[in-house]
Amino acid sequence: MQWFRKNILDFKEDAIVDGMNSFIEYLIASSDKISQGWGRIIWKCWQSSVSLWGSNRKGSSNLFGAPPCILTEKVVDWSSRLSTLDKRDYSNFSCLDFNAEELARQITLLDQHYLQEIPLDEFWTKDFNDKDCPFLVKFKRHNNSLAYWICTEITSTPNLKNRIKALTHFISIAEHLKKLNNWNSFTNFVFSLVLFPVSRLKLTWKGLNPIVFEKWKRYEELVSPLANFGLLREACAKSSPPVIPPISLILKDLIFIEEGNDTWYDRTNSILNFGKLRLLGRVAFMIRQATEERFVFSTLPLMQNYLKNVFYVDDIHLLDNFSKKSEPSVNVF
Repeated sequence: MQWFRKNILDFKEDAIVDGMNSFIEYLIASSDKISQGWGRIIWKCWQSSVSLWGSNRKGSSNLFGAPPCILTEKVVDWSSRLSTLDKRDYSNFSCLDFNAEELARQITLLDQHYLQEIPLDEFWTKDFNDKDCPFLVKFKRHNNSLAYWICTEITSTPNLKNRIKALTHFISIAEHLKKLNNWNSFTNFVFSLVLFPVSRLKLTWKGLNPIVFEKWKRYEELVSPLANFGLLREACAKSSPPVIPPISLILKDLIFIEEGNDTWYDRTNSILNFGKLRLLGRVAFMIRQATEERFVFSTLPLMQNYLKNVFYVDDIHLLDNFSKKSEPSVNVF
């Protein structure tokens, strides 16, 4: 594992990456059990290293065992000139330019990458601020940017048919995030769609396919805050790794544990409150599981760069104005 991480930058060319994939595939397919065993060990290390490396690589990282990438014509075209693009160029894209399932995969890879960057110590601080928790704040800002991006894309689309397509597409992305057990972005997407500037678009919601709308209602119910997000917590607990829990619930639980439980059971005799430690241990296990169990997807730099540079408006009043301009309020006297 350490050798792969230390020397991963030696694998600069796609041909070398493909060669490594072929070598691993050969070992696993071998009739020799020792070769098979080494093949699985190498594959696990290779998978981990390429996942960490792929988020910052200019080219694609094709991972052995990953499903085929689902590329639209526009993604293929623009990927050929990736090195010449700057942040402004990504404003030429909209959510509809990307396949929903592939976008969910790339969002999931980014989520796990940001989560892996966070030192465990940052979760134990009392105030989740820029100074004490730079990587945690970075992840939260990424989540917020995607939430406002969703709201901006929908409310700023003046044409009703295109707005319905955009809303349908985001619900489809949420569906794939749910299937991937990326509960962090699934929750983020659903919460974004219940923001008032989006939820007030009655004609847009009415235009959804009935099957899509019923699916949406189930998702909305799943992230309901009733019983301390009971349904969402149950879904997370039943999920098989790899899984990404909602970062918002993790921070909420940590605040509750810290404020609701004394560190000492008996400070005079230096006896710790082991009940509090058990609660913290459960959260630590959840975080560790989310960072160690890798998602086996190939990294697509164009899509990840787009997700890091999405255009969004974070002023809720301006978003409300977009919404009312797209669908004016109807006053009934």
